[in-house]
Amino acid sequence: MVSTIRSYVNLHHNDWNLHIPMATLAINSARQSTTKRSPFELVYGKTPVLSDSKNQSKRLLDPHRRNGRQYIKGDLVLVQRNIRKKGMTKKLLPKFIGPFEIVKRVCPTTNLVEDPPTRRKKQIWRRFNEHVAHIRPFRSPYETEWRPEDSESDTEDEYGAEPHDPPISTQKPNEPGINRINNE
Repeated sequence: MVSTIRSYVNLHHNDWNLHIPMATLAINSARQSTTKRSPFELVYGKTPVLSDSKNQSKRLLDPHRRNGRQYIKGDLVLVQRNIRKKGMTKKLLPKFIGPFEIVKRVCPTTNLVEDPPTRRKKQIWRRFNEHVAHIRPFRSPYETEWRPEDSESDTEDEYGAEPHDPPISTQKPNEPGINRINNE
């Protein structure tokens, strides 16, 4: 139950109680290894309605599962560490910290990681070996996959208007009268 709530709780640990119903439903609809059925199915005699969406999610996510991911120098990763913070319960702290940068591959299952240059202070930084089972790729919340579409024509701006030259004044500097503008 705690590991499920850990996934949803915020950094200040003050909203964990709001996630209990969702965590309970998730646990009760998961298939148990001993009975080969979910607790929901044992109590109500039928499978929860979620099974169709679970199968669809599995079908969509299976191609993206990581199997022994290989990291290269310069990749940013999160590292699983058990760090205790005063005043916060260990159960609800995030499992992964970071980002850290891969320095080199020590062996097929171990990488040397360190703080990226942007987080280093006074030339003192953390550098340590970490097994690939305790590493996951870092995805910045600020990165987006959006890219501007290639325009079909270079003669149109982003709103579909064609570019034009600004109006040219034909009035001579010392000529009195009305300004004349040529629209070409």
